[in-house]
Amino acid sequence: MKITIVSNTGFKTKRDLPTDWTEISFQQFLTLHRNGWTVFSHTAEIIALFTGIEVELLKKSKVEGLVEVVQMLSFLDSKPITYDIPKKILVNNFYYDVPDNLEMEAVGQFEDIKKEASMFSPDPKDKFTNLEKWPLIVATYLVNPYSWQAAEKLAPEVFHSPCQEVLAIGNFTLVRLNELSQNIKPTSLKAATQTSRLKQAMRAFRANMVFSARWLLWKRRLTKAGLNS
Repeated sequence: MKITIVSNTGFKTKRDLPTDWTEISFQQFLTLHRNGWTVFSHTAEIIALFTGIEVELLKKSKVEGLVEVVQMLSFLDSKPITYDIPKKILVNNFYYDVPDNLEMEAVGQFEDIKKEASMFSPDPKDKFTNLEKWPLIVATYLVNPYSWQAAEKLAPEVFHSPCQEVLAIGNFTLVRLNELSQNIKPTSLKAATQTSRLKQAMRAFRANMVFSARWLLWKRRLTKAGLNS
C-alpha cells in the first residue's frame, strides 16, 4: 500500500507500507518484537521502519489518511501464524530452491545445524541473539553443493527474506532435531511447522537431557516473539 507523507516544508513523497505478514522481512520482524512495538503506541517508529524515513522527521510531517494507515497496520499486533514451507525463498533478489521435505542429506549440514542449535544461549536475555542464528540455519538448505562457509556468506541476506518463510524453516528444523534426538518418527512438513507441534517439541526438549538446558530459553523466546500461543 502506498502512503503519502508531507514534510513540514510541504514536500510530498510516496512510500510503501506492508498490508500483511508476507511483506515483512525477518529483520523487520526481529526489530518489531525486540522493541515490543505496537501500532498504537509506536506509530512513528513502525512507519519509519518500513519507509526508511527518520522518526524525528516523521514526527514533524503529516501522513495523509493517518487513521486509515494505523488501522491497516493493525495486523502487526497479531502473530504471523502461517508457517507453510516454501518451495522457493527470495534471497537478495534471487529465488533459491528449498529442498523437498527439508531433507538434510549432506552429513556436514546435519552436523553443522546440530552444532549451531547446541550453542543457543540458555539466558532469556539472549532470546533474540538466538533468533538471529535462524537465517544461518536457513542458508544451509540453500547452498548447493553444501558448504558451511557458503551458508555463512549467504546468511546476512536471509535476514531480508520473508519472515514467515524463515520462521517456517526454523520451526521445522527445531521439531525435526527434537524428533531425531528421541528416535521419534518424523512428522509431516505441515504438522511440524504448526505452532502447536512446535510447542510439543519444546515440551519434549525439557524432558530430553541433551536439550534440557535450552528448553526454557526456546519457550520464552517464542513467547516473546509471538510464536507461542
